[in-house]
Amino acid sequence: MIYVKEEDVPKTKTRKNFIKKFLTGKKIPSYQDPQFTIIQCNGKGENVDGASRSITELWELTKSRFPATSMKAMVKILFELIEEDKSVILVWCDKIQKVVVKYVPNTSAEWISKYSLKNHYTKKGVDGYSLADYNEIKDKL
Repeated sequence: MIYVKEEDVPKTKTRKNFIKKFLTGKKIPSYQDPQFTIIQCNGKGENVDGASRSITELWELTKSRFPATSMKAMVKILFELIEEDKSVILVWCDKIQKVVVKYVPNTSAEWISKYSLKNHYTKKGVDGYSLADYNEIKDKL
């Protein structure tokens, strides 16, 4: 499980609104423990827009506030966000070896970036998931 402080991400009524908080470029630190003593990610990332979170990290974060959230529900919410805001996209991140959800403002993005689709579609991340796996989950919704 991964946790965030309530002052960094206030409580939300829906999972979708909670997840949106991580897709706006705000630098949100996350923790490995509910006491907020062990940093999991400082939220800064390598760019000015803050860290891009992997789908599994977003899932773990969401489960800390909404415990019954399944991976299928997570993918459904992400797909809805991508449909609503064409600036949200899935990409393969070489640095952390996982699929991440990236916010790219003012673009007309697809569900999966063309580069990631072409070069990393079936590559399994360290979390055991590939872009192909997420696409399969999406197709079964």
